[in-house]
Amino acid sequence: MGSARSDAKAAMNMAFFNLLLPPRFTRSPRIDVPDLRVTGGVCQGFWTNYGLQVHPGKIRLEHHSKGVAFLGAQIKPGRITAGSRVKGNFFDAITGHNALTSTAIADRNIRAGVIASINSYLGFLVHYSTVRLRRSMLAQVAPVWWAYLRVEGKAHKVVERARPARST
Repeated sequence: MGSARSDAKAAMNMAFFNLLLPPRFTRSPRIDVPDLRVTGGVCQGFWTNYGLQVHPGKIRLEHHSKGVAFLGAQIKPGRITAGSRVKGNFFDAITGHNALTSTAIADRNIRAGVIASINSYLGFLVHYSTVRLRRSMLAQVAPVWWAYLRVEGKAHKVVERARPARST
């Protein structure tokens, strides 16, 4: 038998790692989230053992299926998706491109800037599980642009057409 302090520390570590893992991966004894809320400060005690202080308003206990936000991505069981900020900024960029007039669209330099902007987001999103997102975002691009642009691959990048397509 170990000392009371080492037993308490082992129980605290077990409680912390049981929160991070889905239920089928946890080891017994498992501390359920409602029990942890009642005891209060178990997570706080874990960090103080290492000399760290965590802001009490920045601790969230959520189900593992909601995922963890990390570096602009949402890490979920079985997949990694783009964060909502990236999605929103991509949508805002496309909305801005759609607002350009037809005379601006005919300018080669403006088209190159639009292509670079869209490809920047597509290049970022290609690293995540986002095929549907990329396709749905490209569907938001105004039809007038598709006379000058085309999509390569599984929505990996947008390139300029050699000759503008004829309007029917």
